[in-house]
Amino acid sequence: MLNNIPNGLRRLTTKLGIGFVIGFILVFSWPAVAEVFQLESQWTCGNTSELGKELQGAGEQIVGIGTMDDVVIISIWVNLESRAWTIVASPSAKKETSCIVIHGDKFKSIPITPGVSV
Repeated sequence: MLNNIPNGLRRLTTKLGIGFVIGFILVFSWPAVAEVFQLESQWTCGNTSELGKELQGAGEQIVGIGTMDDVVIISIWVNLESRAWTIVASPSAKKETSCIVIHGDKFKSIPITPGVSV
């Protein structure tokens, strides 16, 4: 088919074709190329009751709890005065062990309004 195109147009057609293919690949692979946010973390794990005592000693209390597919129990601990917060994970099958997943500061609670999503 390219043999029917004059030499000057053959190069142009080839360049346009290659440009189109590269553009197509870039447009549809852009989300895959995007940088992923990653935290470097080393979990601190221990006995659930001991970990709870440590967090309570730091003035933190549980403000929320939930599960992930009934495999892991997640609890959110907050010190309302200092605004420090900690997220703790406990395996549902082995509740006597818990791990601090991440912690931080400047906690701010957001009132829940029915029917409004963030």
